[in-house]
Amino acid sequence: MKKKWVLLGMVLLGICCLPACSGKSGRGGTEDTRKKKESSADVSQFSEINGTTWQDSWVEKTASGVSVNVEVNAYTTIPDLKRMSVVEVEKYKLNKKNKKELLEGIFGKEIWYYEDDQKKAPKDFVKLEENDYKGNQYLGERDGVRYLFQCETSYEHGEHIYMSMRPCDEKDVAPNALKECVYVGRSPGSCAAAKKLENQCKISKEEAEKEAGDFLQKAGFPDMVRTGDGMLMWDGANENGEMAGRVCDGWYFDYSQGVEGAAFTDFGYDSGGVVMEFESSDSPGTVDPDSYYHKYSMECRSHICVTDQGVVEATWGNPIRTLSSVSGVKLLSFDTIKKSIRSQMTEYAEYCYQHRNKKAVTFSKMELVYRRVPDPDDEDKFTYVPAWRLRNASAVGDVVYFINAVDGSLITEWDIPWTEMNMFH
Repeated sequence: MKKKWVLLGMVLLGICCLPACSGKSGRGGTEDTRKKKESSADVSQFSEINGTTWQDSWVEKTASGVSVNVEVNAYTTIPDLKRMSVVEVEKYKLNKKNKKELLEGIFGKEIWYYEDDQKKAPKDFVKLEENDYKGNQYLGERDGVRYLFQCETSYEHGEHIYMSMRPCDEKDVAPNALKECVYVGRSPGSCAAAKKLENQCKISKEEAEKEAGDFLQKAGFPDMVRTGDGMLMWDGANENGEMAGRVCDGWYFDYSQGVEGAAFTDFGYDSGGVVMEFESSDSPGTVDPDSYYHKYSMECRSHICVTDQGVVEATWGNPIRTLSSVSGVKLLSFDTIKKSIRSQMTEYAEYCYQHRNKKAVTFSKMELVYRRVPDPDDEDKFTYVPAWRLRNASAVGDVVYFINAVDGSLITEWDIPWTEMNMFH
């Protein structure tokens, strides 16, 4: 199993020790000591290096005796955050407990099995019995409109969970100007298109955002951070598929799991992958088919659409839930981090040589981010920690180097396929 380089308990222990340290008397006084401790937990301690370039180079000798040239010409960026946290999360499971909480949160007690895509009255569907949440399609009502809820798990290029709530008939929630259209669809409005049309929604953007937040709270996702917003564009078409009208009506809001206003996906994410573990004892040189798992994607997102009728659409991708968090953790100084990077480059250099056939590595960017690390005992649990990310911004497919910003340890999950540059924003 993989090592977990950061344990939440270690962080808690470190924080609990702070009051005892700052309470000691001596020259300089306790106030000076307290200010020093507070500044070490404040992200602004790195403000002087934000936008500067760390330049360094050396030759790293690997365990196999190969010399790898390390070149650092890294432009450094710091997030606009007051402090950072350590957050323990778990993968959202499509079990009976979670389905019950979510469905009753958005539909109430009146829930039915969904059998086909024909528009029928709720009495024509199978009424959901207590604690019977084995299916993946359900029907419910919100303000007199019937909605279909669907959920599924995919194992293509990693493990992914998708959930959605959409109206059974789009015309039930469409603007009045498009009610007579044969086909109605909606999408996030582009800035250019939205400027040409007036938003016909009667509720303000602020009211709509509150509606979206309340909806997520009831659905069991209270810790999501807004990452984007805009106006809803509606298009209507006739029976020939020709455009029959366009209306701007409503708002959309995008969310991701995060902490204290910081969304984890803003710092890049891994889209998932298959992680191999052990050779088969029966067939040396081959992978034991029971020893691999599909890595759960870090691309946790939610999309909520709101009109005068309330939330009319909701989607979730790779949802997670927060189990616990420690706020305002102490971050090591930048000088200490640089020393830690140099002292722990051997394993990274060895990996680059063995798996990428590289005798030279280059870093052009260094960023303070949130990084997910796995739990060695439970593959459904993870911890997001403040970490420094070194990467070569111009080389697609290069392995990214992460070092823990709290304790300076190397995060060595080289099996993650960091090959897609679109994971960075």
